[in-house]
Amino acid sequence: MKNVVVASVCFIITTFSIFGQTNSNIKQIGTKDRIQNINLKTNPNEFNFDQALKSASSYKNLNLSNNNLEYIDRRISEFQNLEYIDCSDNQLTGLPDELTNLKKLKKIKLSNNKFTHLPEVLQKISNLEIIYISSCEITNLELNLAKFQNLKVLDISKNPIKQINCFNNNGKFEEFQLNECRLNNFPSSLFKIYSLKVLGLSGNEITNIPNEIMQLQNLGKLDLSKNKISTLNVAVFELPKLESIDLSHNQLQNFVVHGANPSNIKMLMLGKNNINNFSSNNFEKLEYLDISFQKAQKLFLNLDKSTNLEVLDLSGNPNLQIEGVEKLLNINEIDYLNADLTEFPPFICNFKQLKKLNLAYNQISTIPNSIANLTELEHLMLSGNQISSLPESFCSLQKLKWVWLDQNRLSSLPVNLTKMSGLKLLSIRKNQFPDIQKEKIVSQLPKTVRVSF
Repeated sequence: MKNVVVASVCFIITTFSIFGQTNSNIKQIGTKDRIQNINLKTNPNEFNFDQALKSASSYKNLNLSNNNLEYIDRRISEFQNLEYIDCSDNQLTGLPDELTNLKKLKKIKLSNNKFTHLPEVLQKISNLEIIYISSCEITNLELNLAKFQNLKVLDISKNPIKQINCFNNNGKFEEFQLNECRLNNFPSSLFKIYSLKVLGLSGNEITNIPNEIMQLQNLGKLDLSKNKISTLNVAVFELPKLESIDLSHNQLQNFVVHGANPSNIKMLMLGKNNINNFSSNNFEKLEYLDISFQKAQKLFLNLDKSTNLEVLDLSGNPNLQIEGVEKLLNINEIDYLNADLTEFPPFICNFKQLKKLNLAYNQISTIPNSIANLTELEHLMLSGNQISSLPESFCSLQKLKWVWLDQNRLSSLPVNLTKMSGLKLLSIRKNQFPDIQKEKIVSQLPKTVRVSF
């Protein structure tokens, strides 16, 4: 008993002498000579802060995440070459002033802690460029960008923000993430950040896009998905540098944009709205269009002007009428699943540059011979249909690598399937192949082809 007591006392004294603090949440940090990372997620018995300090200049990255820390040891300032610190998933409410001595620190992650405001010490870290402080308890944000000399990115998503005040500018601030912050509208002070290139406002309760957004002349990417926008403000498409906008999961109904100048939009995400009419009049540079799963009973889609379109997602639209599809000569990817299709869409076989085609979970029963026109096709997804046979022309697709035909009615495959030299995966689970046919397929295909029954 006496020995146990003595040992316990020695442990307490040793712990106190190492850290100079008595909080039980402080963790020791282990190190190895000439390595650049400290990671507190390994065996805690190896951690020793004093040992780490002996070669502190060797470290560039420090991972303190998920350790139930209530504060950071002040001797952190000894790690003069740190460029990145991850302090996420702890119980932090503040940061030590000694962080200002880390002149090379560029990135800090503070997400999922108990901060109620943006720690002021961050303003004094001269070379800090990126701050992640999402999923905390911040309600009011006062952001004086003039005090953040080199800040480029701030992610404050998933905080219960009630008020945002951004003022001044450092000329370098490019990305602001405010996703899932319970915002009812665009914070007006955002429009003062003229250098902004990326703005994330997904998962809020925003109902409209104000005209003031035209002040963000450098904005290149805007995420407004999962809001409550029902009326389209076409002014946003006149932003000269805007190339990507996500308006999916909103309440839009009519998407017809008229304007004097063509839009520079290349990526347009409109999935899961109520759109019944889409016109590509002003989207001549459009390369990616997602208009999947509209709630409207019918969808009219005019793609006459979008001749540069490369990726098109039409999924979940059973009553779809398309115009201008014959002009889409650059299409290389089409998704058209879950659309109650009863036949292979004839227009698809005209896309000779197509590399990826997804027609899964429809009611297609036959594959046309014209599928042979898709000479560049590499990915083909036809699972969940009613296909009972494949045409011999299917075997002419020499660049086809990955094929999914699960949950169909196949009982045999074309004889020349063995000549498809590029094939890597053939997934034909839940079909009607007899055992003898399965054995034949496996024996005839090269061993480099993975077959899944």
